[in-house]
Amino acid sequence: MTWQIHDAAPPGLDTGSIRTASESSLQGFGNIFVRVSTKPEPRLNGQMIRGFGLKFDGVDTFATTQAVDLGGVHITREIKVDSDGSWTRFFDTFTNTTKEPVTVDVSFGGDLGYGSGKAQSIVQATSSGDKTITPEDSWTLAATPNQEQRPVGVVLGTPGPYPGALTKMGNQERNPFETPLAATGNEANFYGYVNSLTVKPDETKSLAHFVFLGATGSSAVSAAAKELKELAVDPEFSDLSSPEVCSLVNWDVSNLPWFDASVCPDVTRLDIPASPEAAQPYTTSKYDIVNKSIGEMQKDMEAGITTSEEITRAYLDRIAAYDSGQFGFNAFLYVATDAIDQAKAADQARKNGETGELLGIPIAIKDLYDTKDMPTTGGTLALEGWQPDTDAYQVEKLRESGAVLIGKTNMSEFANSGSY
Repeated sequence: MTWQIHDAAPPGLDTGSIRTASESSLQGFGNIFVRVSTKPEPRLNGQMIRGFGLKFDGVDTFATTQAVDLGGVHITREIKVDSDGSWTRFFDTFTNTTKEPVTVDVSFGGDLGYGSGKAQSIVQATSSGDKTITPEDSWTLAATPNQEQRPVGVVLGTPGPYPGALTKMGNQERNPFETPLAATGNEANFYGYVNSLTVKPDETKSLAHFVFLGATGSSAVSAAAKELKELAVDPEFSDLSSPEVCSLVNWDVSNLPWFDASVCPDVTRLDIPASPEAAQPYTTSKYDIVNKSIGEMQKDMEAGITTSEEITRAYLDRIAAYDSGQFGFNAFLYVATDAIDQAKAADQARKNGETGELLGIPIAIKDLYDTKDMPTTGGTLALEGWQPDTDAYQVEKLRESGAVLIGKTNMSEFANSGSY
């Protein structure tokens, strides 16, 4: 069985989620959304966590090389893949580096299907014997009507309710902390298993989830349910250290027959990789471009309120603040080194009486369009660094209109969106 994990290697999503797995409906499952209660509220609070620097050991494990800092809570992931056992285990840690207790809400999950027909993933069984996922469940099993696809099970830990156990189900693509998982339709495919933790200062708490793939065929669901029941009773934690097992809050570790829980009171914080220091955002531009339309910026330039140089500088500073680092959007593949020079030229052209619908306006171009002064890769490493000798027709027209071509933006490889 083949599992594909989003690690730090290209394309570098670095979420730790399962991109896909053999004969399954998995499409980006196993990511975590995290929301912390620290004040001031950190940027991207409640969003999907990425930037772990996940590295494959060449055998079966993907490990964090740098923690992710979300409002003083340092987050790590370790993903262990057991192809023979048909499961992948996610071990997620949350360490409070602040001086106050922090509430940490975590939603684990993703996309198990799509649509509302043959490709929709529907709950087939739970540990409590019904088809509704509640905190009383230790495992759940979902499957599409297509018997050629493997059913997907999720092992949640010891049944609740208790602090650290599953609290509710959310919609992993619609803010899982506020939007419940739909019961029907396409929205019912987006499973978000939500846990809420209270982490004291200098303390680590952890969650462990298993994603299990059953066999194909007419008896797959019943066979998978049996395997999930056994995995929930006897989870594979033998490779975890005693402190790591002690830090688990969605499992009652005192019930693990092979584990001595008497060592746990001495465990408070795990030794985790450091998180890189984030660059502080700043701008040297006096002009606020947020939510400004092209028309508004043109009007302000014509009135002498601002210049193309100020506008372009503001955009360059926003790219620097938002596009790189662990939470970076990675929207740009290339940022024009001469953007300010282009803006100065546009300002001079305006002083000389020239006009144009896009004169002095920064425009980003998808990397599908040829640019004679910037690389054009079509979003693929196969063309990394390739630079055309001429502009595409559309790019020529943008230059003629006076636009500042600020950079080339990311895209699906060769614009082949939706394909594997």
